[in-house]
Amino acid sequence: MHRKKAFTLVELLVVVMILGALAAIAVPRMISGATNAKIRACDTNVDLLNSQIELYFANSNKWPERLSMVA
Repeated sequence: MHRKKAFTLVELLVVVMILGALAAIAVPRMISGATNAKIRACDTNVDLLNSQIELYFANSNKWPERLSMVA
């Protein structure tokens, strides 16, 4: 008798459960990583703005009246 080799439904369910468990662990870590990157980028932008304001003061001996770009 010639038997075909194939996966059973139980084996497929076990694989799907394992993949689901791995996804449940990995997805929140990726989301929090993206959030942390955005927070760090904002902190860097604030530091850059502060540096430029201080550079303006060092060059002109006065603080800028506003922070908008003047053409």
